[in-house]
Amino acid sequence: MDITLRDWQIVCVEGHRGPQLRLAGRSEADAQYRISSMVVAYDPDAGEAETASGKRYTLRGERGGIERIERVIAAYRRRHGMVGVRMVSEEEAFNLFQLQATQISDYSSGQTMILG
Repeated sequence: MDITLRDWQIVCVEGHRGPQLRLAGRSEADAQYRISSMVVAYDPDAGEAETASGKRYTLRGERGGIERIERVIAAYRRRHGMVGVRMVSEEEAFNLFQLQATQISDYSSGQTMILG
């Protein structure tokens, strides 16, 4: 399944097995904001990502929608009981992506990679 996001951000969810990078943004298909499952591949130059659930994301435009994303994060915390959910910069995302790659055992198949 392909999903195109606008007003998107990279977020870090502090799970019980360590940090997980995810995407947050507004879907072009239904105009709903969402937070993805864990990102397993990300190409910032192409504006593309793939998640552990197998969904492929196209990221349109620049990162944005900060105020709305903050509200989505707050709702996500309440719903899932996760305390640590926050937006991260590209540099921090790269560093966390490397750490996440060592903790990929949550998902038995696939590899984590970042391009660019």
